[in-house]
Amino acid sequence: MTRRVFAGILIALLLALPLSATAAGAPDVQKQIKMTTCYWQPYAGVNLTNLGFASELLTILFKRLGYETKIDILPWKRAMISTAQGKYDLVYNAYYSKERAAEFAFSDPYIHSRVYLCSRKDANISFSRLEDLKPYRIGVVMGYVNSPEFDRADYLKKDQAVTDLHNLKKLFGKRLDMVVVDKYVAVQLIKTSPFLIANVTDLVFHEPPLINMPVHAMFSRKVPGYKKRVAQFNRVLSEIIADGTFDTLLEIHHFK
Repeated sequence: MTRRVFAGILIALLLALPLSATAAGAPDVQKQIKMTTCYWQPYAGVNLTNLGFASELLTILFKRLGYETKIDILPWKRAMISTAQGKYDLVYNAYYSKERAAEFAFSDPYIHSRVYLCSRKDANISFSRLEDLKPYRIGVVMGYVNSPEFDRADYLKKDQAVTDLHNLKKLFGKRLDMVVVDKYVAVQLIKTSPFLIANVTDLVFHEPPLINMPVHAMFSRKVPGYKKRVAQFNRVLSEIIADGTFDTLLEIHHFK
C-alpha cells in the first residue's frame, strides 16, 4: 500500500469518526401521543385547569411512560372520526359500545359518569318508565352513547345538539322539555357558563340515573403499536390509583 493511499484511508476514517459519534450520541426523538376529546367540563375543556380532570390524568399517565402529549378539543363526532382514521392515537372520555369496539381498542375505565334525564323544575315532569316520555322533546348530544334502552327507544322525540351546553340553553329557553346529561357536566356548566341564566336548583335530576357509565380512552386501531399502548395505559392507571395521585386529581377538579 502506498503512503498516499494509506493517508487517504486514514483521513476518511478520521472524518467518519465525528459523524458516527454524533449519531450515536444524538438524543432519541421525543415520543408523542396525540389525543383528542370534546369540550366536556369538568372532564375536559380549554378553560379548565390543565384542560380538565381527564386531560390532566392522561397527561400524567403518559408522562410516566415517557411520552409528551398533544391534546385537541374538537366536536365529539369529529374527534371520533379523526381518531378512527388514525389522525390521533386516542380519543378519551368515551363510553363503551359494541359499534365503537369494532373501530377502537378500549382502555380500562378511569372514572364513572352518572347520566341523568333532567328537566326544569317548573316543568313538573314525572315518569316511571321511558314510554311515559313520549310527549316530551329530549335533548341529546350528537354521537354520544347513552343507555342501551334509551338509545333503542326510537319512539322518543330526540333532538340532537353539538354539545351539552347547547342542550341546556335550549332546555332553559323552553325549546326542550328534558335533556340527557352527566350530572357533573350539568352542574359545572350551570355554575360557570355565562350563557346559562339558571341555578343548579332549577334543574331536576330524575332518579335513578339513566345509567352509570364507565369512561374510557379509545385507541385507534389504525395506529401501529396500539395494543402495547393500551396495556401500558392500564398498568400505569392502576399505579396512579394505588399511589393516591388519582384521588388528588379528583379533589383538584372538584369531583370530591
